[in-house]
Parts: sequence; C-alpha cells; structure tokens
Amino acid sequence: MSSTQIPDDPLILKTIRDRQLVGALPVTPAGLGVIDSLAPLLLVSFGATRSVATLGVLSWRLVNFWLPIPAGAVAYVSVKVARGADRKAVRAALATMMSRDAPQHENQQPEPRHPQTPRPS
Repeated sequence: MSSTQIPDDPLILKTIRDRQLVGALPVTPAGLGVIDSLAPLLLVSFGATRSVATLGVLSWRLVNFWLPIPAGAVAYVSVKVARGADRKAVRAALATMMSRDAPQHENQQPEPRHPQTPRPS
C-alpha cells in the first residue's frame, strides 16, 4: 500500500478515526498517555489480539514520537559543528542545545531592554 492509498481494512479506518478524535482532546500534549491507553483498547474491541494491539501502538508511538528527538539532536550538531571537529566541539554543541540560555547568532540583534519607567505618584 502506498502512502496515497486509503486503507481497505475497516478496523484500521475505525481505529485511525477514533484515535484522531481522542487525540484532539487537549488533556495532555500530543495525547501522551491518553492515546497510548485508548488505542490498544480500541484495536482489541475491533478484533485484534491484545499483544498485537499493544505492540502496534508502542511501535507507532516510538516511531512517531520518540525517534524524531535524537534525529533532531544529530541534525543540530551537524549544523553547529564543523566537519572533522573533535569530540570537545560536539559536546559543546550538545551542551548549548540542552541549555536554556543558548547564545544568539552573529546576525541577530540582541533584544533591547526596556528601562523601567517610573510610576506616577
């Protein structure tokens, strides 16, 4: 099945529809926990076995939610560190990525600080 084809299996269509509806509820970010709990129940209610439903949901969450994080870190380091640099430069780039006070780029102007205006008495 290519990415442009609509799945023929009604089980898949019902599960996708119900998962999207539940995921639209703004309880947790990205439906974390809610979808992970509800999707296997939906799949089991539509006829899948528990083990297949659980494995399918955990695999889907791993691929769509957790794998982009290290891929983004690798992409960030590849942009920030020059080719052939030593491990010290890679560690510095990772430390910069993990810190909240990341340095500004050379072409960025620092944000102006607004002086405190005196309150009228």
